[in-house]
Amino acid sequence: VKVIRPGKKHPYRNYLDKVRDKLLKLGFKEVKTPLVEMEFWNFDALFQAQDHPAREIHDKFELKDPKYGDLEENEIVKNVKETHENGWVLDSVGWGYDWNKKQASKLMLRSQNTASSVRTLVEGLESPSKVFTIDRVFRPDVIDSTHFLEFYQMEGIVKDEDLSLKNLLGYLKLFAEEIAGAEKTRFRPGYFP
Repeated sequence: VKVIRPGKKHPYRNYLDKVRDKLLKLGFKEVKTPLVEMEFWNFDALFQAQDHPAREIHDKFELKDPKYGDLEENEIVKNVKETHENGWVLDSVGWGYDWNKKQASKLMLRSQNTASSVRTLVEGLESPSKVFTIDRVFRPDVIDSTHFLEFYQMEGIVKDEDLSLKNLLGYLKLFAEEIAGAEKTRFRPGYFP
């Protein structure tokens, strides 16, 4: 008698697995980072000011216990602090405030996969490299048919010598065709201040 399995994979999970499989076949390596992050990796390392509205409690999920992580003093933390305060060695004036290490060490549920990308870059990425992450992120939202408190984001990094905008457009075209099944792709400039 044929075996009948009452459960099956959710269609969205099935789609994510197919995307993951295609990226692996294209030579990308998957990276995983924690779902619980310090604000440092989710915001500070991405040069988002500590008084930015997205850091308010209604725009992120903070942990209650433990409330803070262990943000060790190292070169990266020092450079991020100086970048926020005075621009460090960059051609910038920074945000011009006293950076708060305690705020940067607050624990939260990751609200964006860019936290994974910045961690990957800081840990060191060989050249050439192609990496990606497809993982859950969490944001407070009004739940309806198109919004939920958690969702999946995909992000990738390609690192090599002499890459240009033309290479980026080539990868985007490849993704559109291989992953999204597009028969035709077109690039148009846009401006989003």
